[in-house]
Amino acid sequence: MVNNYHFVVDASAFEKGLGNIKRWDQWLNGKNLKKSSKKIHMELYVPVFTMRELEFLQFRRRSNNAKDALKFIEQQLNIQNHSNSPQSHRSLELIMEYEDILNTIPWAEVNINRVDRINRVPKRFKDLLKSCTYKCRLSSDISIYGESDDDDIIEVQDESDITNNNNDHYETENGSGNTGRWILVTEDPEIRQFADLCNIPHCSIVQIDSLLSKDLNDKTFKDTKKFNDMVMKNGIKEVSSNGDDIVKTKFKKTIYASRGSGKLWTP
Repeated sequence: MVNNYHFVVDASAFEKGLGNIKRWDQWLNGKNLKKSSKKIHMELYVPVFTMRELEFLQFRRRSNNAKDALKFIEQQLNIQNHSNSPQSHRSLELIMEYEDILNTIPWAEVNINRVDRINRVPKRFKDLLKSCTYKCRLSSDISIYGESDDDDIIEVQDESDITNNNNDHYETENGSGNTGRWILVTEDPEIRQFADLCNIPHCSIVQIDSLLSKDLNDKTFKDTKKFNDMVMKNGIKEVSSNGDDIVKTKFKKTIYASRGSGKLWTP
């Protein structure tokens, strides 16, 4: 069984999470691959918006992260374009968007909830929303959206909303599915709001990182699971005022890092 992942990556994800994305490439395309790496295939769709924003950040804001991200994208494309290379078929692949595609996406398909705020966003954000609409809805055989209301807003809450099986079928919060479902990856809170208003599913770099660590049975995942199990064992489950499940623990019963012998200093 192969876990397939499909993500639309915006500029904030590349700029703030480039180290994570490079680590994914090492996990999935590196020389010392684990057997579990062969059971994962990831596609990263790079919209025109993303490239333009990274170029703006590089030249106008002097962002070294944006410069490194553009260099990483160029390197990945060069490797993919060498068809004779043994790495031509890679577990992590970049897909670049053609600008002409944006002209084929009707705005009514993007702003399906007819929200006036979305009509007034800058053009560059409209282009990103068009890209997400194209991949998340229009390029799939089955649409999960149809007529929308507040209950249709989809935000990825946990790992089960991101992963899919070898049949390319995703399960969403409301129980419906979509063949080859794509998810927007962003670290920009404003873009997350726009995505919610357009019923575009989104997640963070950290969520994907956690999921891949679990799939690959990475040491990071093992250590995190061990710590979480200890917290759950020593803590008390409660519900916050917002309705979120929380666990309260006593500091002395929770070891956050290895410490030497002796008494812990307190102010």
